Amino acid sequence: MLALAALIALPGFAQDEDLDNVVYRSADDVVRFEVLSHIAYGYHFLNSNDFRSRMSDEYIINLFNFGIYPIDALGIELGVDVAFNDFASSSHAFYLDPEHRIQAIEFSDLVTGTLDRHYGSADVFSLNAPLLLKLRAGDFWFGGGAVGSLNLLGRTEYAYRQANRREEVSERRAKVNTFSYGLVATLGYDMLGVYFKYYPKTSKVLPDGSVDMSYMTLGVILDF
Repeated sequence: MLALAALIALPGFAQDEDLDNVVYRSADDVVRFEVLSHIAYGYHFLNSNDFRSRMSDEYIINLFNFGIYPIDALGIELGVDVAFNDFASSSHAFYLDPEHRIQAIEFSDLVTGTLDRHYGSADVFSLNAPLLLKLRAGDFWFGGGAVGSLNLLGRTEYAYRQANRREEVSERRAKVNTFSYGLVATLGYDMLGVYFKYYPKTSKVLPDGSVDMSYMTLGVILDF
């Protein structure tokens, strides 16, 4: 939720402080290099046979952005973002099998008796590289293209409370596929925008034998 709060608070700060993240711009303004050019928050719409989604989302912080604009209003941008993805469930716990693959199990099969509260999540840390064709018309901007992800780390976590006693299990050795990919589109005005990402079934964050899952993401962007 910190990223969401930043999306609300930062536009006024940026206007007051006149933030400028451009570290290089060619004399003819064709080539641009920026750092920390945007942050974003997105909500995942999951398609899974293994669990029902709870609050599945992602947080994105841009590291750098490289753009080439042969025409003032039209260009190509390549960025590198740090991404944290949380795939959560209100009905299932996530754990690692002996091969460190993520598995899902219903809480009713894990714990006997009535639970006061419970949740499970599978998390993936990635470096994303979106490649976008960017169009600008005044303060409006639109982008469309592809995104590739280098998945660095996976972990599982589940917690439940029973009879006022809390139990929590977290494991950080979850296997993830090294690469995944998708399509991405962005639309915005001035500093604020929205984005949509689609990951096809052929792009798997988790290896075969793990949780069956594909997803789309809708989110908001704060562009500095």
